Amino acid sequence: VGNINNSGITQASRGIITDRFGKKLTENKVSFSAFLYPRDLPKEEEARLRVFASISKLFSLNPEDLAEESARQKKYLENRILIENDLPEETVLRIASGEFPGLRVEENFERSYAAPLVFSHLLGYAGPVRNSDLSINPDLASTDIVGRDGLERQYDNYLRGAHGVELLTRDSLGAIKERKIIKIPVGGLNLETTIDAEFQEYFFHL
Repeated sequence: VGNINNSGITQASRGIITDRFGKKLTENKVSFSAFLYPRDLPKEEEARLRVFASISKLFSLNPEDLAEESARQKKYLENRILIENDLPEETVLRIASGEFPGLRVEENFERSYAAPLVFSHLLGYAGPVRNSDLSINPDLASTDIVGRDGLERQYDNYLRGAHGVELLTRDSLGAIKERKIIKIPVGGLNLETTIDAEFQEYFFHL
């Protein structure tokens, strides 16, 4: 069996929000996510259903929903299904062992906030992209983080940047043998606000 070429997404880092003095109010924490690539599932239906059942058991999912999602027509650039974010180390190792055909671990990031109780009404929050977001904006990837409220939402296009694309060459077992960059990711721009972090924290704790 020969090598298989397919495109993959390289996520762009989200811009950092700071106060007026440069103090970071947000961070990007590296994490690992599980993705299912339907094209790499077994061709034989019975074997494919067994994979759905195993993955669903691992992540407490409905195997019928997973099968339905994987069978949908290809709509998006990377043609993959996000199963879960922020994987624990034990799950990362199980997936990396090749126990689940078509399931892969990829590096991602999560948004974290300094003193969220103090600044949440100003910063809002950012979270994983939803299917409704993908329908509205086909340029989004299933790994993207988008602003949902506050400054994160107001300046989302400014902070989000643009993901990159790479061509992946895999062997018959799905292992990556070669990567070729097609488009370099462009990180989001940082946002300096007029917030005085120390002043806000002082009055919050009065």
